[in-house]
Amino acid sequence: MLQVMNRFQRSLPKPGRNEVYPAVRGGGDCRYNPELVEFLHEDHLRILGLLEEIELLLNKDRLASAGKLLSELRYLLKTHQVREDVRMVKYLEQRLLGDGARLERLRLFRVERERVNQEIDAFLRKYQSIAIQPGLKGLFRQELGRLGDTLVAQFEREESELHALYRDAG
Repeated sequence: MLQVMNRFQRSLPKPGRNEVYPAVRGGGDCRYNPELVEFLHEDHLRILGLLEEIELLLNKDRLASAGKLLSELRYLLKTHQVREDVRMVKYLEQRLLGDGARLERLRLFRVERERVNQEIDAFLRKYQSIAIQPGLKGLFRQELGRLGDTLVAQFEREESELHALYRDAG
């Protein structure tokens, strides 16, 4: 799994960088923010880094610590999705009105992301109490690897398709 994640990483967040996300200005009207793509990419790196931490804890048989990080993973994934929906997708929906082909791409992206989210939620529900289920360690390791592959593929799609749509619409 680590090799797959390393393939995805193009850059690391800058040390000491302010992690406050770009604001949405205007009363309900989303505006283009050229820094948003970078912030969302940094989200991806944080999420994948957390998966690596979970894998390292699993390798050290620290199941309780790995289980605690699953809660943090859930939080990071949900907040990332909300940021992306509120700041990027809403903006794109406004900007792409009348552009049926690109709106359809956006709709298909959201459908695929919902499928991935269901897979992630099922994984997190299944393993939230991994510390008291040591017999599932081998299966947990396999499914964690698959989850990492799924997230890398999802993030690559986001960055190559959704983020490109956002840059083009800006």
